[in-house]
Amino acid sequence: WRLKLDYSTEQQRTDFLAAKGVDPEDLADTYMVCFYFVWTVLVTVGFGDMYATNIQEAIFCIFLFISGATIFAILVAQINEIIGSFQESTKQLDKYLDAYLSLNPSLDVPTLMRIRAFERFSFSQNQVLLQILHNSPFIF
Repeated sequence: WRLKLDYSTEQQRTDFLAAKGVDPEDLADTYMVCFYFVWTVLVTVGFGDMYATNIQEAIFCIFLFISGATIFAILVAQINEIIGSFQESTKQLDKYLDAYLSLNPSLDVPTLMRIRAFERFSFSQNQVLLQILHNSPFIF
């Protein structure tokens, strides 16, 4: 917008706003169009084949942009929390496996790796199953 103001003539700005259905004298509508374009770029929706053609559509799109960005942020935070809880659980598993495997130091490295891989796989499968059962609405 700043570049549009600095590097265009008054007629070009008026034509641009008229193409967007905005009266150049209406400052609120002009800022709303600006806000729409800023949010379109900010949430990386882009200026595709479908876009807002009037102020009401722009307000609706801005609401959708903000809602979508908020929901996406919440989902990313939840996924991060789930991954973090699995990492804490696997740290505990590693501590117990180290203590368990140190009792038999005569095992060769490939055998130790197979035991660790099997235990980690079994542990992660059990954690996923417990998570599903815990969140299931059918379990009383």
